[in-house]
Amino acid sequence: MSAKHILFLRTSSMSFIFLRGHILQLRAAGYEVTCVSAPGAWQHIAHEEGAHVIEVPLERQPNVLSDIGNLWRLWKIFRAIQPDLIHIGTPKAGLLGNIAAKL
Repeated sequence: MSAKHILFLRTSSMSFIFLRGHILQLRAAGYEVTCVSAPGAWQHIAHEEGAHVIEVPLERQPNVLSDIGNLWRLWKIFRAIQPDLIHIGTPKAGLLGNIAAKL
């Protein structure tokens, strides 16, 4: 049996501050962890705790073309990884992530 896989989706990597320690505990319990966010200076938190980090150029402001492209990217990521749980923590990530997960 393979490890359970949890994917954290945030618009900004700054939100990974709130996952500090949590990722370590999940990894220690045998979970595989992936963190998805826009590129940013705070991704090192997820890396240091052993999570896989994937960059998607999410923006806070509405941008129809960019949002459609990011929806497609998220759908492809979710389909490839097939996580057991997707934890979404910011509004734009919530909108696009929930649609991508449903698809």
